[in-house]
Amino acid sequence: MRPEAALRTGALGDLLAVLPDEAAVRAVRPDLAALADLTRREELRGIIVTAAAASADSPRRRPTGTREEDP
Repeated sequence: MRPEAALRTGALGDLLAVLPDEAAVRAVRPDLAALADLTRREELRGIIVTAAAASADSPRRRPTGTREEDP
């Protein structure tokens, strides 16, 4: 799925991908090898996936260095 918006956080080095809704965030199945390649190539600290949500302010999924994914 292509995000509705992809924003860089500047000096923080994160990429924020905005999906259309909460269901789209829940459906994300990250390709961790591709994300690791993108992170190295673009010199990113991390990649955050989010959307507006009915059940919370914003659902997010963000893999970390010590765990593959933060549920």
